[in-house]
Amino acid sequence: MQSLVRDRTCGTCTACCRVLEIKTLGKPAGTLCEHNTGAACGIYKNRPAACAKWHCLWRKVEALPDELRPDRSEVMFSLETAPTSEDPFLRARIVGRALHGPDAFERWEAIEAIGMFVREGSLPVWTAFGSVASLIYPEPTRADHLRDAIRHPHAARNRGHEEEAAAWRLRLGYGAAPQEANLPGTKSPLGRLDSSPETGETHFATGTAKLFNGTKG
Repeated sequence: MQSLVRDRTCGTCTACCRVLEIKTLGKPAGTLCEHNTGAACGIYKNRPAACAKWHCLWRKVEALPDELRPDRSEVMFSLETAPTSEDPFLRARIVGRALHGPDAFERWEAIEAIGMFVREGSLPVWTAFGSVASLIYPEPTRADHLRDAIRHPHAARNRGHEEEAAAWRLRLGYGAAPQEANLPGTKSPLGRLDSSPETGETHFATGTAKLFNGTKG
């Protein structure tokens, strides 16, 4: 079970009530839940398990400051998984979703947070608004060279790609149990990828590293 940052609560933030797809309620992604009151959930005590168990990364990563609460920054960072995706960089990824428009990614808080996740380097980093998503890390051209090497390790022709692809395979949970979610020789402040034996889903175990550079400009 992923621990949450102590003394940090959602408050009046209800960003996830719009962003998430909740199948048990028939609620598609990107539409405000009919049970949202504007500042809370109208069925909070009886909300679906999918809602009760889910938390954005602001609730999980202490390094993200108060300014990054989704309703304040207009960007919600989360871990998203698609363990069977053909694209290795979609299997487990950090996504920053703009709530009202892509201009939110130009705010200093979002720039610093994206930079923090890229420097940490454990997982692919994406930004998204609506149906438009952009891969930030690894750099898209680099990712194009790595995809086949990750999916077909024995067919890799470039030694550098082969070694980098092997590291990505470990971090993204290919084959055996996922290893430490960081490149060899580095220490991951966000934790590691853990594979759930019950669901087969991949989860990102976040930590409390002080990586955020809280300066404006």
